[in-house]
Amino acid sequence: MLGRFMQWLTERIRGLFMTPKPPSNLLVRPTPPLSDAECEAFFFQLLDGVATGWGSGDIQRFFAALANRADEARWISWLKHLDVRLETGEVLPMPIAQQFVRFGEIASGTIAQRALDIGTNAIARAPKASKSKSEQFTAADGVASDTDATQTPISTRPILDGVDDDGASTNQPQADRMETTVLDAAEAPPEISATAQELEAWIERGQTQADRQKFASSLLAFDCAVAIDSNSRDAWMYRGDALAELKRTKEAVKSYERAIQIAPKAATLWSRLGDVQYELKRYALAIQSWKRALEMNDRDSQAWANQGIAQGLGLGNWTEAIACWEKAVEIEPDNSDLWFRLGVGHGALENWEMAIEKWDQALIHNPNFKDALVNKGVALQKIGRTEEAEAVNAQIQNLEAGNMIPMPESPTESVSSETPIDGDSTAETDALEAAEDFFEKGLEQYEQQNFQAAQRFFQRSIEHHRDPITVLRYQGLTWKELGQREDAIACWDKVLVIEPENTELMALKALTLQELEDWEAANTAWDRVVELLPDNHDAWIQKGITLQKLGRYEEAIAANNRAMERP
Repeated sequence: MLGRFMQWLTERIRGLFMTPKPPSNLLVRPTPPLSDAECEAFFFQLLDGVATGWGSGDIQRFFAALANRADEARWISWLKHLDVRLETGEVLPMPIAQQFVRFGEIASGTIAQRALDIGTNAIARAPKASKSKSEQFTAADGVASDTDATQTPISTRPILDGVDDDGASTNQPQADRMETTVLDAAEAPPEISATAQELEAWIERGQTQADRQKFASSLLAFDCAVAIDSNSRDAWMYRGDALAELKRTKEAVKSYERAIQIAPKAATLWSRLGDVQYELKRYALAIQSWKRALEMNDRDSQAWANQGIAQGLGLGNWTEAIACWEKAVEIEPDNSDLWFRLGVGHGALENWEMAIEKWDQALIHNPNFKDALVNKGVALQKIGRTEEAEAVNAQIQNLEAGNMIPMPESPTESVSSETPIDGDSTAETDALEAAEDFFEKGLEQYEQQNFQAAQRFFQRSIEHHRDPITVLRYQGLTWKELGQREDAIACWDKVLVIEPENTELMALKALTLQELEDWEAANTAWDRVVELLPDNHDAWIQKGITLQKLGRYEEAIAANNRAMERP
């Protein structure tokens, strides 16, 4: 929800100086490498399987099924992030800590060892009273005999909005956490545990429906969840998400407020409440909510950015908006969007020289930022710097013709100027190593959701990288995350020329074309996917969607029927 909300807000900001494009109807989300949220969700499914008797063969099949989206390095990266969260205050409930240990004991390899360490350390950090009783825990039933009721359990579902309940940033554009109530099994009768499982099942069902963009069905599931437990923070929070997606915004406000009554220090809830208050044009209340989120975590750049949007676009308080965006850019100095917004704020106050300076900063971090170039050209015209404005317009035309502007080298990241460029093997080796290093840095920034920085590194890597096709794949993914879908498709098309049977990339291209509402091109792409994968259920479903959008209803029905033939 938050990601689409921020995309919409960005379009509104840009509309101050240029005609905004109509928002696209996002139908589905592509499935490139697993996010932290997805890693968390799948790993807890793995732990559930282990608790019910999975052996090493089941575990191997689990990781094999996700291998195209997460290799060993990706799982290790997520486990490291989880470990940091635990070391900075979050608590892993004793049953789950025991499941980590159990998994580590029956599996082998680096992932298992890391999980074993996490579980062991979580048990060691537990309060003594809880830890001593936890010895009664058995992997077979998956329930500890006692748990400290004051503990805040870690999420057992995906993180979606980038802020943990203790206020620590997770760097994830769209974030959400689910805290499962840990029951005192020594005092609770068996039927209580069954009720908790039923609650969990309804929440999971609601999340699944939401992932499929079936928000009405999702809302019904969360309604069932709150009926089972009216004190479930997560049921109310997810219910609010579903209501917001259905544009039942006032009801979403009430749902989030109910969740806040249960967990008043959850930054994510205050952020969500601010989002829907903004949509209702309750700008002062939105600002108040985001301020409460920042009380939990003043390093949340998104909350600062949101406040700036509400102050500027909502209330016309551009000086306050600039102050908020300056806070945000202190936290993310490489974020070109934040510099762009600062330029918008100064432009609204007709501080044109300062606005140009901010847009120049945006262009340092993203030389292909067309909106920054357009606004800079307008500002230069306003202050009479006509020749410079014409030069900027020439840059825009060059960009529109498909000629990307080279990324500038950063002094702290560039290869040493002392390296001789004489074509010998030493220079070539150095260039290859530098390209590898830039690519690794790009991957690191990509995983941390710092997409502008990731794009800069990928751009500098591609010329000398041993595997430019891999770099192009990630460049495309990064452009897509930045909302520059045409650029993403251009990268993937270069890959598809060399790998015409790459169905995963072709499907991703088709999904992106759907977001652009280019239904003819999307249908052509899905034709290629189903040609190569004639039994792929999801591809036929998406082809049905595109055919329906094209008004080819009989063909759409046939495609949907083909999808139902899945064995």
